[in-house]
Amino acid sequence: MKRPAYTFVILAFVGAVGAGPGCTSAADPVDCSTTKPKPFSELSSAFAYCTSCHGGQRAAAGYRYDTYEDAVNGATAAADTIANGSMPPSEDMPEDLATAVNVWAQCGTPE
Repeated sequence: MKRPAYTFVILAFVGAVGAGPGCTSAADPVDCSTTKPKPFSELSSAFAYCTSCHGGQRAAAGYRYDTYEDAVNGATAAADTIANGSMPPSEDMPEDLATAVNVWAQCGTPE
């Protein structure tokens, strides 16, 4: 589904306002006492959906996901925009990868 360009501006703003580790997420809540997150080092297939726009020299909406340090800064934004279907914009991320990013973002963002 093609989304209007203004949708991305609004979502980027909303993501920027509430982004960051430890912030409340709009994604499905996770019980971190019973769920173990995968470390960032095992999420490369999930973040590969992000890095064409949010990596290297390109940091769309101010977020990068190509390094652990940068991904932590945008963890909540990633989980939220994946959960609401606005990211990735060109294709759907498989549910297992989306869930893994959400769990990672909410349960301590392990390296």
